Amino acid sequence: MLKILTLAVLLAVTALPVSAGYKEGRAAYERGEYAAAFREIKPLAEQGNAAAQFILGLMHKNGHGVSKNYPLAAKWFKKAARQGNAEAQYSLARMYRSGRGVPRNHALAFDWHRKAAKQGLAKAQFRLGDMHRRGMGTPEDYALAAKWYAKAAEQGYVYAQNNLGTLYAGGRGVPRDFTIAYMWYSLVGASGSKMSLRSLQTIEKSMTQAQIATARKMAAKWKPIKSKPAN
Repeated sequence: MLKILTLAVLLAVTALPVSAGYKEGRAAYERGEYAAAFREIKPLAEQGNAAAQFILGLMHKNGHGVSKNYPLAAKWFKKAARQGNAEAQYSLARMYRSGRGVPRNHALAFDWHRKAAKQGLAKAQFRLGDMHRRGMGTPEDYALAAKWYAKAAEQGYVYAQNNLGTLYAGGRGVPRDFTIAYMWYSLVGASGSKMSLRSLQTIEKSMTQAQIATARKMAAKWKPIKSKPAN
């Protein structure tokens, strides 16, 4: 009984610094105090804390508090990614796509983007849509590109909104619909970005005033929806 109590106390005592250390380390990292962040984060990463492993990967990738080292960044991203950390999965996918720190491998980039996208990470959903559209690491499929662009666009990710608008304007992967395309382009503009301005002006020439009015009403009523994890 005494041994059980002793073990319980030991676990409680050792668990507290892990949580506190991570919070302190993350806060230090966000303040740009990288040396302090490294002292807190590295031991936790070595103990298997996925969130700490992700931050340590970022530090090596960006050269924050340590020398820039892409292979080490990939190593820590992979450890966190295998534990289900969506941000690490996305970061690892980007490294496989670019060939930084790991051999370029579009198939693995696709797989890790898909894992992160299924957890609802908008930027991963956008990249997954892009890979479907380009046929990168997977066969070209505009319908699947539209599906994943839509998931990211619904969360307010402007690059996905722009690309989804383009698919609707061209009728690729979805039925051609200038009204819906105009809505998405308008939402991009409402965010302060001008990337869709020329596209919006182009399709506007092929629309009636009634269609434009409808699209503007749709854009005015639109609200972002948080993506739910998918199976």
